[in-house]
Amino acid sequence: MKQDKKPHSSTRQLELLRHYFPVDDEHRIITFPLSYDSVWDVLADDVSTPEHPFVQDDIPERMGQLIRETPLDYKANFHFEIDDYDGYEPEAILNALNDAIELNHYHSNRDHSKKWFVAVALMVIGIIVLFLMFAGSVNGWYGEGQTKEIVVEVIDIFAWVLIWESVSILFLEPSQTRALDIVLKTRVDEIGFYDAKDHTTCYVKQKQSSVLKNWENDSRVKRVGMNFLLFSGGALIAFSFINFVASILHVTGPQIGEDGNPFYLSAGVMALWIGLSLLSSVFYFLAGLSAVSVYIGRGSIAKATPFFASLALISVVYNVVYGIWQNHASYSWANGFMFVVLAFYVVGYFMLRAGKQK
Repeated sequence: MKQDKKPHSSTRQLELLRHYFPVDDEHRIITFPLSYDSVWDVLADDVSTPEHPFVQDDIPERMGQLIRETPLDYKANFHFEIDDYDGYEPEAILNALNDAIELNHYHSNRDHSKKWFVAVALMVIGIIVLFLMFAGSVNGWYGEGQTKEIVVEVIDIFAWVLIWESVSILFLEPSQTRALDIVLKTRVDEIGFYDAKDHTTCYVKQKQSSVLKNWENDSRVKRVGMNFLLFSGGALIAFSFINFVASILHVTGPQIGEDGNPFYLSAGVMALWIGLSLLSSVFYFLAGLSAVSVYIGRGSIAKATPFFASLALISVVYNVVYGIWQNHASYSWANGFMFVVLAFYVVGYFMLRAGKQK
């Protein structure tokens, strides 16, 4: 077979890197020799011991900076050349560096979860504020004329600031720890510790692929299930509030009779409807809070998620069967929204269970 003579898309970048580092085009690997006078340029002297050395935080960050200088289809070898090891075993330092990279991985996962939680929380608050703006405008909560226009405009701006901040957190503010975690996991081929005097004596080296398999990683199914629970939980919390306020406004407002004339419900009927609405809203709120608690790993109410998921499954199955039996599905926007949210809740819960069993 003829070799592909097509030039690499980053030819000029590779030429520049060859001025400073060894480049292996056949295996697509760039070797970065990192020279240090003392082992204390690598280790944190306030916590390190000969038995348990601890690598400084800026060492993985420096590795990440160098990797970002390379073409995407090239991997990196790191040769740590230390002149004075001060009695520390190179193998122990390599293990400490692997631990530092792995700790950054877990820190990245926590950052990512926190980022999604904050984004969903801001989205939920923004949607509730938009609803209050609309409901208050229709029902005259904010007065009339110019006063009403100013209040509505302020609330509208506040709500959209929350929503756009949520979008910004998710898509426009990349996590530095996650970016570092990705490049260290996917683009480091080998790490070794060498003698700085001759640059060739290798004390210890290790392929990173042999280290990564020991990390604790959530399965893809579990991660997707957690995200589904967070989304559906946030939606249920928002809906619980909106549903309760909307129900109060509906039952306390004028009703239209069969003759087309408006009338008002009696106090007893109003109280009954508001009570039922409160119960349903509390159920939605607790179900949503339970799902969110599972996502953040806190709160005793997380234990109730199987119960709420079972009820959600019954609701979803009933709606599907009813739609098939009627040969059509007829939903108001609220019912359709709840069907989708509960479906996400059920799917998320069972994906989470399946992910834990693997």
